[in-house]
Amino acid sequence: MPFGYVISTAVMVAVTWSAIAGPRPRRSSPFRLSGLLGFPLNWPLAVILLIAASTALAIGQSGVRSPGFWVGLGFAILASAGLVILRRRGLGAGRVVEGALDEGLGAGWRHETRDRLRVKRSANIRYGLDSVIDAIEAFAAWATARAGRAAPCRA
Repeated sequence: MPFGYVISTAVMVAVTWSAIAGPRPRRSSPFRLSGLLGFPLNWPLAVILLIAASTALAIGQSGVRSPGFWVGLGFAILASAGLVILRRRGLGAGRVVEGALDEGLGAGWRHETRDRLRVKRSANIRYGLDSVIDAIEAFAAWATARAGRAAPCRA
């Protein structure tokens, strides 16, 4: 009987379904055992491949005639179904986050951040700051340019 296969798939089912259920109580700490054990669920494809590899190893070691294999296979199917549910939830999260940002920052937040991050590239100019003095001078030039005055220069 493949005890390792049954135990590993049972743990995967427990972690997957605890991730689906969410934290209980609602305002619980993120530093819980279920959060720590659920960290690999961020990569559902890798977890499904791990379950498939574990299933193939169990078939190779004890075959399909063992009752433990069928219990483990049932756990693997439950864990895979849970991972599919988590993946579908994750696909809809982008719209929810964007709606919350629109509500909190206003409808034009994406355009404003894109304008702030725009950088003009010039040839043969170093882009790194070598020292604290260079950083201070770069900030002073930026601040005076924003204020509409001439930039100070070091003599």
